[in-house]
Amino acid sequence: MINTKAFMSLLFCIFMLPGVSNAAGTRGYSEDLYGDLNIRHQQQKKPDDMYMGIRGELSFLNWKNEYKDESDAKLGSDSFDFKPVVGIDIFVGYQFVEKWRVDLEFGYLGKYSETETEYWENPGTEKYRFDLETYYLMANGYRDFQNGLYVGLGAGGAFVKTLIDSTEVAGEKSTKFSPMGALMFGWSHELDDKVRFDLRYRFAVFHGGNLDIDAGAGRKVKTEIGFIKDNSFSAGIRYSF
Repeated sequence: MINTKAFMSLLFCIFMLPGVSNAAGTRGYSEDLYGDLNIRHQQQKKPDDMYMGIRGELSFLNWKNEYKDESDAKLGSDSFDFKPVVGIDIFVGYQFVEKWRVDLEFGYLGKYSETETEYWENPGTEKYRFDLETYYLMANGYRDFQNGLYVGLGAGGAFVKTLIDSTEVAGEKSTKFSPMGALMFGWSHELDDKVRFDLRYRFAVFHGGNLDIDAGAGRKVKTEIGFIKDNSFSAGIRYSF
């Protein structure tokens, strides 16, 4: 005869085994699934999207002033080589992938001023003053490499303020806009998760504009400043958020 108690125990085991197996399988699948998702999330974690910063700049400017009379006859020229000016810039940017970023930069290159005295037999001495001051706005694109190195290109505009004054004739000042292009090389060092120390060299070119001076008696002196080449070295802080 069949033992009723043993038979019922066998049936219970038969019905329960698939459930146990499914539960174990589901648990294992869930652990594998979420574990895999967590690993992928950590591997694909994006850098902070936005950043901002500030730099101090030391620039060395090169340009040439050419002087002409009212008939465009040449009166002479002055060359200005590696004239130092001190400025500052601020920027806000976006890193859209790990190695590529863009930012908008507003800067002040600084002000260069020079005074010159000429001695004449009649009426005596004459002092000339020349000022050149530059503000700029640029959009930059950067490619980051290993060890904090990066390269970049920039395009925007410069606002150049010039002044020519003399003790003998009325002075003249002007503000001109010029397209501006730049090539950058730099290095940044991570101070913590949010802050980087940034060093950058930039070569930029823009035009200085022209000035007309009324020399009296119907005479004019035209000053053509020409293209200005800027070699700047800057250091600052970049903060990600």
